[in-house]
Amino acid sequence: MAVGKRRKATSASKKGAKKRKAKVVKAASPATIALFGRRYKKSMCSLTKADATSKANAHRAKGAGKGAVVKKNAGGTGYCLYKRG
Repeated sequence: MAVGKRRKATSASKKGAKKRKAKVVKAASPATIALFGRRYKKSMCSLTKADATSKANAHRAKGAGKGAVVKKNAGGTGYCLYKRG
């Protein structure tokens, strides 16, 4: 070999079992969220935006102390509805 040339290292992947790539799982939407100093419990998820909004408005219309928030579902598809009261 010429001076200053390094010998190519044998790759570890050719020896032994192949390493499997770990699946990255998104965390689910939290069960409770705090917004504006109030806590909201998760009610349902995987709704369309229109469905979630209409359900939130229906819940809010039930009277004072009833609150609802629509948030994007972090763990899956669609939107989640959070309620309080």
